[in-house]
Amino acid sequence: MNSLDPEAICGASTQNQIYTPVERLDGVYETRNVSEKWMHLSRYHMCARRLKTLANRVEKAQQRPLQILDIACGLGYGSKILANSLGAQIKAIDLSPEALEYAAKNHAHPNVELIQGTVLEIPAQNESFDVVVCYETIEHVDLEQAFLALREFWRILRPGGVLYISTPNRYFTFLLQLMGMKNEFHFYEFRPEQLERFLTQHGFKVRARFGQTLAFPITYYLGRAGKLSPRLFFPKRQLPASLCMIAIFECEKSNR
Repeated sequence: MNSLDPEAICGASTQNQIYTPVERLDGVYETRNVSEKWMHLSRYHMCARRLKTLANRVEKAQQRPLQILDIACGLGYGSKILANSLGAQIKAIDLSPEALEYAAKNHAHPNVELIQGTVLEIPAQNESFDVVVCYETIEHVDLEQAFLALREFWRILRPGGVLYISTPNRYFTFLLQLMGMKNEFHFYEFRPEQLERFLTQHGFKVRARFGQTLAFPITYYLGRAGKLSPRLFFPKRQLPASLCMIAIFECEKSNR
C-alpha cells in the first residue's frame, strides 16, 4: 500500500456529506474490515462476469473496448477489476480528491482514467458509455438528487446501455436503526421494490435483480482462498430481494 489511509478518506462534500467513511475501504488491501471488503469486492467481480458477453460483442462488432463509467469509484480497486477482467476503458469518477489520489497510487491502470466529479453533474458527453456502474451511492443523496443522478445515467448511456446499481435494503437498515445503528450519511434509503419502480420511471428496464446477503462461514473462507465469492448473489426468484442486505439491479436504458 501507499501513503493515504483509506479509513481516513471520507470525502464529504462542502455542499452535502455524500459519502460515509466506512465505504472508503480498499477492496484489495483492507485488513481491518474484512467483511465489508469482501462484500464490496464481490459486486465488481459479479459485474465483470456478467459483462463479458457484451464486451466481446462490442469488440467484435465495433473494434473497440467496452467503455464503462464507474461513478463514485472510491479508492479505485473496482475500476481496476473491470479494466483487468474485460479489457475495458474505464472513467472512474469520485467526489473526493483524496480518494482519487489514493486510487492513483495504489490501483493505477493504463485503461482507467480518474476524474473528480459527482453523480449530480457527470463530466461526460451524451451517449458516451456502454455501461454505468454505481454501487452504494444513491443512498447518499436525497430523493430529488437521486432523480438527477438517474437522469444523468440515462443521458450518458448509449441506447441499450447497461446500468448496475446497488443500495442497502431499507427493510434491513430500519432494523439496524431499531438497534441503535443509524448511518447518518444516508440521506434517502430505498426499499428494493421502490428502487425498481424509480428506475423504471426514469427510463430503465430492469433485466435482473440480485440480493447480496451474509453467507455461511464456509462460503467466506472459500472466497478468501479464491475458490468462491465470499458473498452470494441470489436471483429474486430464489430469495426475495426484500430479505437481503443489499439490493442490486442490472438495468438497460430504454426509450422514455
